[in-house]
Amino acid sequence: MEALEVFAGDITFLYLGPKTMIGAYHAFLAGGMLRRLACRVRPYEIEAGATKKLVDRALSTLETAFAAGSPKEAAYGEAFGPFGDLRTGPRSRPKVAIFGDLYSRDNDVLNQGLEIAIENAGGEVITTPYIDYIKATLDAYFKRLLIDHSWAEWAKMKAAVAVLASIEKSLALADHATFGSLPSWRNPGYLEKIERLGLRSELEGECFDNAIKIFRILDEHPDTAFFVQANPAFCCPSIITEAMAREIEAVTGVPIVTITYDGTGAPKNDAIVPYLSFGRKRRLAEIFSDRGSVMGIIVFTGA
Repeated sequence: MEALEVFAGDITFLYLGPKTMIGAYHAFLAGGMLRRLACRVRPYEIEAGATKKLVDRALSTLETAFAAGSPKEAAYGEAFGPFGDLRTGPRSRPKVAIFGDLYSRDNDVLNQGLEIAIENAGGEVITTPYIDYIKATLDAYFKRLLIDHSWAEWAKMKAAVAVLASIEKSLALADHATFGSLPSWRNPGYLEKIERLGLRSELEGECFDNAIKIFRILDEHPDTAFFVQANPAFCCPSIITEAMAREIEAVTGVPIVTITYDGTGAPKNDAIVPYLSFGRKRRLAEIFSDRGSVMGIIVFTGA
């Protein structure tokens, strides 16, 4: 392992050229949008399996367009448009927002099909696409660059964001129904929110970003029932964020369920079932306010 070389780039891919940066943006945008649309309609589909058919068709369309270098606007319309026509029932499920390690939360093999597990238990999944993660944390990133006097990096990143924001604006003009409601590239007020958790603007890292993402999700989905933190085993930032869970719940009023995937294959997603089962009858925060008590254990396990 010590003989391996690791190249550390940045989130824009600009070091490989503007064309690569724009291509990477489209890839992350397309993948995130497809997952978000699927999670939005699948729990309410009238015809079982209809969403999967649309996802498979959309993925094939996007792969063909990206490989051929054809215009993305037409591919997006063909891939995402049919989701708006899918027959669905009333939207009545509690919303469950997933955050945490990028690989754990988005890899269906490692997380044992977490999204489907939540839906089978009666919830609707709220996802955080990679582009949305970048948008939520950009203001904090720019502020740290100014604190560090990294003027050149600040200017380069500002230019890159301006290019990507203009592309997104053109997509919204072409297809407002799909792209007109994308999150803003700004996140005003983030600092006041994370300061409630004792965090400061000089900090950085995954734990810091997790706090920003949590508040951003609540801004966009104030009716979130609870959070699921998806962690890989032995991940230091994940462990620290897990230790912050009680404080986050006290500040936001929204519980956090932490699931750690250790690679053993042992079922992990059963932990979400009690939260969804009892959440329909009573406030989740009241039910699980004392998880350490005997009564809390009895209620939690259904004993």
